[in-house]
Amino acid sequence: MWQMEGHGKLQYTDEGFPFPIDVPFVPSDNPTGAYQRIFTLSDGWQGKQTLIKFDGVETYFEVYVNGQYVGFSKGSRLTAEFDISAMVKTGDNLLCVRVMQWADSTYVEDQDMWWSAGIFRDVYLIGKQLTHINDFTVRTDFDEAYCDATLSCEVVLENLAASPVVTTLEYTLFDGEHVVHSSAIDHLAIEKLTSASFCFYCRTAAAMVSRIPLSLPSGHDAERRRRQRSGSGATTRWLP
Repeated sequence: MWQMEGHGKLQYTDEGFPFPIDVPFVPSDNPTGAYQRIFTLSDGWQGKQTLIKFDGVETYFEVYVNGQYVGFSKGSRLTAEFDISAMVKTGDNLLCVRVMQWADSTYVEDQDMWWSAGIFRDVYLIGKQLTHINDFTVRTDFDEAYCDATLSCEVVLENLAASPVVTTLEYTLFDGEHVVHSSAIDHLAIEKLTSASFCFYCRTAAAMVSRIPLSLPSGHDAERRRRQRSGSGATTRWLP
């Protein structure tokens, strides 16, 4: 938020708006900020689908990469994602973002709050291989004793290539560093979007759950392990 850096006005309202109401219009005197960042892509990034994600920008913003207009968003508490594959190149790339404090969406975001503006959450790049995991759903069905369980998973694979691809989907269940179950689905033909599913019976479910320290949640560690081991074909890079 640029108000935290000494720019513009930090204003608080508990009711009403900080400008005259004229839906859907906002004042022409609209505080605007400009952000620039050079990011470098290695040779290993070639051939990947490149996405850029903004987890929070208040309010309206436009994105430009290497002088080319990419798109805009104006939901300040929603993640905005843009495909910039056609704009980036190996080596240095210039990212420019123009942020305007007020937009028509401001009228539906009013709360008892401080009004501020700018990029206030993470911005990061995602590089996806032409064949990658697009989405997945995991379900655990316990028995009546709430001891053993069946773990089911549905995986949606996406293929961005012009022709179908035959690949192998490997999956592993970990309990810490211990491998509980591991297997694979071979000769899986993937067109544009293809679903694959698997399930297995787990007799150690209760023991696994009992060893999770409730006072020390490890969601970030689990997410990091999932990214490292899933073989999803995606690389995530945060822009500082």
